Amino acid sequence: ALVQPISKDRVLRAELKQLLVKVRDRQWQVDITEIARLAQTQVLRLVASVILKSYSSISQFLPKEHQLDTFLDQVAVQYSTELPYHNQEHAADVLHSTHCLLQDTNFPADKVYSILLSAIVHDIGHFGFSNVFLMPILSMVSSVDRMPAVSINRNLIPSMVISSSIASRVVPAMSLTIALSSFRSAFNSVDFPTLG
Repeated sequence: ALVQPISKDRVLRAELKQLLVKVRDRQWQVDITEIARLAQTQVLRLVASVILKSYSSISQFLPKEHQLDTFLDQVAVQYSTELPYHNQEHAADVLHSTHCLLQDTNFPADKVYSILLSAIVHDIGHFGFSNVFLMPILSMVSSVDRMPAVSINRNLIPSMVISSSIASRVVPAMSLTIALSSFRSAFNSVDFPTLG
């Protein structure tokens, strides 16, 4: 009998599966960069899906699987592929770290869900500039124009708002409520429970 050679693709899938099992099992020694290399543009979706589905306590908050995948795909494309740090890989790494840190807590299910979802969307719309770089610019603009904050683009940057009629003062305004409402359309009428 001839032995069939194992395809490179099959080996890579097996390696990815082993890494995702480590993610699910809250092992700190997971190489998210290796998952990103293997999963390419799906790193955030795969890591988030594995982590969210590992919590039986939050299953009541999760939409159907295809809707969750659609949501995670919509979130993933909001992360820049041009930034070396604030990208999908970083979001997956933050989510994994958050998942590990939640291990010995007794938070209620709605809080766990909120924390995990916040980790998934925490840097959407990040421009790649540090606060040290932005603060002098923001302080100059804020002294010129004190217009109330309005949403910049609900579909592209739910974690940031813009204040000023000249559209130049950016202020972090991350909130789970903003993120959920901005992406609600991705779920095609899924009714999210109120998290309180």
